[in-house]
Amino acid sequence: MNKARILVVEDEFITGADLQAKLQDMGYDVPVVVDTGESAVQVAGEQRADLVLMDIHLKGAINGIEAAEQIQGKYSLPVIFLTGQSDEATVEKAKVSAPFGYLIKPVDDKALRIAINMALYKHAIDENLKKHEQTIEALLNATTDALFILDRDGTVLALNEALARRAGKQTADIVNTSYFELIPSGAISTRLAEEIRAGMGGKKNRFEEESGGRWYDNNICPIMDSTGAVTMVAVFSNDITRLKQEELKVLEANKSLEKERERLLVMSSAIDTMDDIVVLTDSIGTIEYVNAAFVKKIGSAPGEVLRRHISELQNPGDPFAIDKNAFIARSKDAWSGNITLKNKYGLKIRASLRSSPVVEGNRLLCRTFVFREQL
Repeated sequence: MNKARILVVEDEFITGADLQAKLQDMGYDVPVVVDTGESAVQVAGEQRADLVLMDIHLKGAINGIEAAEQIQGKYSLPVIFLTGQSDEATVEKAKVSAPFGYLIKPVDDKALRIAINMALYKHAIDENLKKHEQTIEALLNATTDALFILDRDGTVLALNEALARRAGKQTADIVNTSYFELIPSGAISTRLAEEIRAGMGGKKNRFEEESGGRWYDNNICPIMDSTGAVTMVAVFSNDITRLKQEELKVLEANKSLEKERERLLVMSSAIDTMDDIVVLTDSIGTIEYVNAAFVKKIGSAPGEVLRRHISELQNPGDPFAIDKNAFIARSKDAWSGNITLKNKYGLKIRASLRSSPVVEGNRLLCRTFVFREQL
């Protein structure tokens, strides 16, 4: 285990040398003794000290209290004060720099050892706590969801930047305030506030709501101790406005598709009442739809002809061109004329033909064929 390195700051040479010797005998590393506040601030960083033993009254422009404040601000090191005075005024001044101990000279060896051990121990705990808090803060801010934790009285213990932005405040301005103070800014709704109150009674809940023109997915999670008592409540609020907007678009699209399906059913029913044979093909002539008159007159069920080429319905040798080449050479033209069809049983059907392309922009989508039997 490495020796703790201690910086002694003492402007009385003999006292400083004595302290250095005592501390070294106790097993500490004491490489140097300095006698001014300015040098203490400089050497504390250079020597990477673990603790500073600081006389309050020093030579130079700054005293021990001011030097301690700078050292703690720059290096976050524990400082124990030494002084020959024990008056209340001196102690009150020293409190400003939050020292880890306060010893009266001449220093008792046992008291010195205890003070150093306690200061190092407390500093280690404080540093671990600081790292723990930094880790929690990083985790809180790792999500874009607004997140905050309350005690059982509704006081905000922790929150992330997402909630602070929603409230239009700094996180430090929200910590230790009541969650009710988040309502006026719109950071939380009155309904969410009511559900949080229920969460303090142990009720978990998750719900979506619209508030201020935006949608939120809210989750309230009571945190309980080993006895089942609620000690804290965690609240997650995810802005799902974009998701809701996309969801609404899908719903509208589905409604439009349903209306289109109904329209097509009506049209299909109407076409099925026609005595003319109606066939729908894709852009190259593959059959995709036939009406009831087709089934009746050609004799083939839809399943027998779908995905076949329409030219297969034509009687061999008929001069009207509806072969695959016609779909290339005359793809966007309207076709009309007389044609001879052949039904499933080999019977010939003379019919007049009218075929129209269905075009979107420059793209041929499909083609309709209407065959009227010539009696």
